[in-house]
Amino acid sequence: MSSVAIPEISAEAESRAPQPLAPLWMTACFCIVLIAFTALAATRRIIGIQPGYSHHAITYLSQILSGWLLLGATVSTIYHRRTFFRQSLLRNARPWRIEAARGFVLFLALTTGFGVIRALTTGALGRVLKAIDQRLNVSHSASLQLAPASASDLLLWVIVSVTAAFCEEVIFRGYLLRQCITAVRRAGLSERTAAIVSVVLTALAFGAMHLYEGTQSALSIVLLGAAYAVVALRSGNLRTVIVAHFLQDALFGLFVYLYYFARTA
Repeated sequence: MSSVAIPEISAEAESRAPQPLAPLWMTACFCIVLIAFTALAATRRIIGIQPGYSHHAITYLSQILSGWLLLGATVSTIYHRRTFFRQSLLRNARPWRIEAARGFVLFLALTTGFGVIRALTTGALGRVLKAIDQRLNVSHSASLQLAPASASDLLLWVIVSVTAAFCEEVIFRGYLLRQCITAVRRAGLSERTAAIVSVVLTALAFGAMHLYEGTQSALSIVLLGAAYAVVALRSGNLRTVIVAHFLQDALFGLFVYLYYFARTA
């Protein structure tokens, strides 16, 4: 597959008059909905979900459905949807084998980096984060409790991973990041400053959606979101970060499944 050339506004024209993907007031409303969704996720009680329980499938199906519904609600506000998807997925596109390899390298780099970060947060900072989680009544093992515990769970988990990778990257790095850059640029800040501010804000929003996993995990996900945003901006499309995001979720589920399978074998 060869690279696809997409007609675009010149960088100079775009820097003079950045155009929003959708009405900014709609994006503000979307952020309010996202905050409400985040609050719901942070307060939901998932302590009773244990590996092997039959309602894992129901949980996975609800995650798949909510992911695509949220993406649909986002895309419905965009002015030029076809152009948005072409620019998000095909601008500066490389063959998929190259994108997959780059995504795998990004996944390995981020996994190594966040392993170091987690090690650093086991001291005083880790104790502070755990105290916050106890105050908020958040489970540290939420992600483990939701991980697949059977072959059918694992199959659905792969679909959940595909949904999360595609939908969340399109929403956060494709839509919100670009809308935030436009809003900040219109406030009079430079292009570089707008990019930095937008990367930070969207990363915080991305991490906040995962507060139900605990503040330590949410902090790692904030950094993960920032790294994805930087890569998306530099590469010009979402293909590499979609692959890395998918591997991050899918391999976690696979490793947890193999661990429980080995224990019960």
